[in-house]
Amino acid sequence: MRIVNIVDSLDRINFGIWNAAIFTTSKLKSNHGVESELWAPHTDQWDRTDYELSDVQMFCGTSRAHMMETLEKAKVDSETTIFVTHGAWSFCSRWGYWLKKLGYKWMAIPQGMLEPWSLRQKWLRKRVYRACCEDRFLRSADFIRAVSTPELANLTRLFGKQNSRIRLIPNGVEVPPPPVDLKLLDSSEKVFLFLGRLHKKKAVAELVQAFCLLPESIVGNSRLLIVGPDQGEQAKIEHFIAKSGKNNIELVGPAFGGEKERYLRQSHFFVLPSHSEGFPTSVIEAMAFGCVPLLSPGCNFPEATANDLAISVLPNVDAIRKGLGVAFGMSESEIQTTRQSGFRFIADNYSTDAIAKLQYQAFESLLNQLE
Repeated sequence: MRIVNIVDSLDRINFGIWNAAIFTTSKLKSNHGVESELWAPHTDQWDRTDYELSDVQMFCGTSRAHMMETLEKAKVDSETTIFVTHGAWSFCSRWGYWLKKLGYKWMAIPQGMLEPWSLRQKWLRKRVYRACCEDRFLRSADFIRAVSTPELANLTRLFGKQNSRIRLIPNGVEVPPPPVDLKLLDSSEKVFLFLGRLHKKKAVAELVQAFCLLPESIVGNSRLLIVGPDQGEQAKIEHFIAKSGKNNIELVGPAFGGEKERYLRQSHFFVLPSHSEGFPTSVIEAMAFGCVPLLSPGCNFPEATANDLAISVLPNVDAIRKGLGVAFGMSESEIQTTRQSGFRFIADNYSTDAIAKLQYQAFESLLNQLE
């Protein structure tokens, strides 16, 4: 079995998408004998050291001619190969549609890009493109994979006539060794971490504003770390910080690899009050490192709040402020218990072994299905 993942960018700012695409490559190979590869537009930023990929194909254009050239170069067998496209609104869905017409199996993963909030952004352009292209492309896919239970419901609503082909396989993470005991952290302060793009979708500016509005008697012995590349919100965040006069909010910038892990290990809480996500790998990664999450419904992870593993917030200043107040009110023993329970929940349900098994079952059924 050969799996070809197609993504529209390997730039680091697109890490969430391409990492979600290939994080199980090692387990698919060792546990199930599946070879995986990656196709994407050319970039000088790609570092493949953490992935067991049989091949990486980069191309300089996204036309049908470029696809056929890449297909010929890769010598793909239609009997044993499944193409998996990631995201929407790009050439990936178009290539999947063309590949399906050529007789290949195709699994489409919108990665949350068809969620209601996302569809409302640039809504007219998206409505026209959906009517002309995107919906027609996706309806021809053999499988459409949802990465969260809310997305499963939404995709079933959008493509209900073929809902038997819509399958839930969540994203997952490489689970680290059990998190350090809370007593090994500095219990004299509470550390809150935002890790992601500084984009309006993430409601990160609202988070900073909410933190600034809390009285010094509550937040004085705490830190808020804002980690990630700017995508339009940094100036607003800097204005809120300067206006508040607080000196315990740190704009860190992007962090990757060991540096990112260091921030996760030193933090008590992970805050993502996003308007919309597919299924944020950052949340389950943070829980695997022992962080207690503050999440909005837009994060599409109702399982966390249903199991009392997360604090629920809405993506507005007042709701985030109240959620932060709940976090500040937690005792050391409550934080420690929630951290440990969150780690076990992620290890049991979202590890690379668990997700690779679900992927393999879907791939196997796809190759075996009758036309």
